[in-house]
Amino acid sequence: MTKAMLNLRMLEHLSQKLDKIYRLTRLAKSDLNEITSYYKSNSIKVANDFLDEFMANIYLLENNPFIFQIVKSKFRRAILYRYNHNVFYEVIDKTVIIYRILHQNSNPRKWRD
Repeated sequence: MTKAMLNLRMLEHLSQKLDKIYRLTRLAKSDLNEITSYYKSNSIKVANDFLDEFMANIYLLENNPFIFQIVKSKFRRAILYRYNHNVFYEVIDKTVIIYRILHQNSNPRKWRD
């Protein structure tokens, strides 16, 4: 099985794995699926590279959930620089709740919908 196939399968199980420390909202899961489907339609390698960058940020949050700046009240924004996406999240107790994963050109208020 190629790395590309493994990473795309990883996306299918991502929610279950992350729910222990992280919780992706319904919209965040939809965003992640939509983004990877878009990249996959152009290149499986690009889709996998996006997932790699997303997971690198998730692992960074695992060690230091407060590393990224607050953008509104208690909500924080992690930036996926290579793919120009923002991950909007908040920390409640020891759980990171990911609300949205949006392209940086999106309406900045969209993440609160």
